[in-house]
Amino acid sequence: MSVRLILSFLGWFAVTVSPGLAAETNSPGCNITKEERAKFLALSFEQFDQSADQGWRALADEPGQPRKCYLMGARLLREYAKRHKELDSWQRMLITFHSGQIYAQAHSYESAIKQLRKSFAPKEEEWNIYVRATIAFLRYDKPSLLQERTKLAATEQKMNLNVVDELIHHFGESYADAYGAD
Repeated sequence: MSVRLILSFLGWFAVTVSPGLAAETNSPGCNITKEERAKFLALSFEQFDQSADQGWRALADEPGQPRKCYLMGARLLREYAKRHKELDSWQRMLITFHSGQIYAQAHSYESAIKQLRKSFAPKEEEWNIYVRATIAFLRYDKPSLLQERTKLAATEQKMNLNVVDELIHHFGESYADAYGAD
């Protein structure tokens, strides 16, 4: 059996079978009260999505945080997007992308891919390349990941090229390990 065939099978298994094996539950200690939820959802976009110590990152265990509440963080991101109709298209796209990232860190790749596919941005090809590269990693599709890396390296800003390089370097490992969350 070739290595490519084995990796293709593993990608199919990770996307199709394995997400259903684990229930979408939080780690112990990840429950928040209705009041805490309301406080999170009342934050401004910058506080909720862009701050290192507030909003969803306080739950989803950014480096240095004590708890690993990825799934609660992902669900909170989705709820925030639904409640905040004033978000512009870029803010909505970022929240959707971050939700996909957090599902991936929780090893819930099927949910991650669904969210990531919703985070493409019209007329933002460099961003879309990064999203496709992330999806390729989660699908264990190294040829597509390398193809997207080549496209990204040819862009002007090379947005998140270092992240894609880490995904390649850690290909076959979990997203959480490759992204540096664990």
